[in-house]
Amino acid sequence: MTVRAALALLVLVAPAARALEVVAPRDGGVVLGAHAPVEVSGASAPPQVVLDGRPVAAAWAPLGRGRWFADVAVAAPGAHVLEVTVGGARARARFSSHLATSVDAGDRVLARTLATKRARDLGWGWGPAVLLYGVQRFGAASPQAARAHDLLRDYHAHHAARGLPKIDHPDRCPPALTGLGLLRDHGDRTGEATAAQVADYLRRERRNALGAIDHLGSRSTLRTLTSLSGGLGLFTRRWVDSIWLDSLFMYALFAAQWGAHTGDAALRDFGLAQPGIFARVLQDPRTGLHLHAWDLRRGQPVGELWLRGNGWVAAAIVDMLEVAPAGDPRRAELEAILRPLLQGLADTQDAAGLWPTLLDRPDTYQEASGSALAAYAMAKAARLGVAPAALRDRARPTLRSLTARLRPRPVGMSVTGTSIATNAWPGPTWYRLTPRRDDVDWGVGAFLLLAHELRDQRWDAP
Repeated sequence: MTVRAALALLVLVAPAARALEVVAPRDGGVVLGAHAPVEVSGASAPPQVVLDGRPVAAAWAPLGRGRWFADVAVAAPGAHVLEVTVGGARARARFSSHLATSVDAGDRVLARTLATKRARDLGWGWGPAVLLYGVQRFGAASPQAARAHDLLRDYHAHHAARGLPKIDHPDRCPPALTGLGLLRDHGDRTGEATAAQVADYLRRERRNALGAIDHLGSRSTLRTLTSLSGGLGLFTRRWVDSIWLDSLFMYALFAAQWGAHTGDAALRDFGLAQPGIFARVLQDPRTGLHLHAWDLRRGQPVGELWLRGNGWVAAAIVDMLEVAPAGDPRRAELEAILRPLLQGLADTQDAAGLWPTLLDRPDTYQEASGSALAAYAMAKAARLGVAPAALRDRARPTLRSLTARLRPRPVGMSVTGTSIATNAWPGPTWYRLTPRRDDVDWGVGAFLLLAHELRDQRWDAP
């Protein structure tokens, strides 16, 4: 690396002085119930709070690097003005309060999705698949259920009309989740052919030495290109024979669900066995958390304790538990992996109910999609009786904080703060530099999963 490049990297990584800002509630945003989760950044000390012109006492919790969090009571429903001051600095946000249910929050996000997403523009890949998986789950509880179903059906009809998609590595598999959902939940066979094609790929694809499927598959174009990588080959060639945490959601979950639905016990059991394979090489026995990836050639981990990866594991397992037979040893193994993982996540949750993108580095940014996946798994595991009931309460502040960060749009609201696609990089720097965006498919899908899981929660009382 040249001196000039090194200096440029230092500028990117070094913490910059930031102006005082109200992170939540977002200006023009909404909050659930009678409490506003207030987060500020750029504050050298706990701020003073004025709500609707009146000073309010706030018990601030430090989040590090000039960030503070407090829970502020909002007495009356309607529109409010929040002001925070530190020294001579001042910041303000206008918001509305007292959304009564989780469905109220989810419907704003679903409305944005339905207004901006067209089936023909959604590609066959893991990003749109996670979005639609959330739409399918949440849509069942939404007043917009019919429109949500139409988006799903149109998506699968569009891809079926173009011919069966090429399935050659795990990230090409997850759209089949909603093809199966249409068939299983509605008797709608629109996505059946492509889902069956994915199932056939999973039956035939070569297993690696661990008994899993390589992240890049065994014969994919992506694998070939990665094998031939040039300047980045020092890093990317480590991905050629590797497994990544997200594959548990991308292929293993569908294998378990399709096998259970069709009576293909071998495929179901293959899917249910995958979390154990991954955990044996990636789960830290002390914290319960998982590293990002495993390099089979070198027999060593790659990457860091990445939040969203751990969210993929936890969310995949809780959904697998719905199809894992009682008394099956694989079910016991799933629970044995899940419990310490959820405890590790509980131990790293911050005062706002969110998580840093690197779980062992609380100074890294809060990330929306991983936070939603982690909270979804906590809430669902508690509901299923495989984790302490108190974990469901740990999911509530996550949804409250994520809702307070929604960005208002002409139609509906955007999920903010989701990191873009994240590779298994060596060292924490690359994760820190991965940017966040609004309306990222997997962030929206994860938010809708959490809103659906907490759909019976009411927020109109403290």
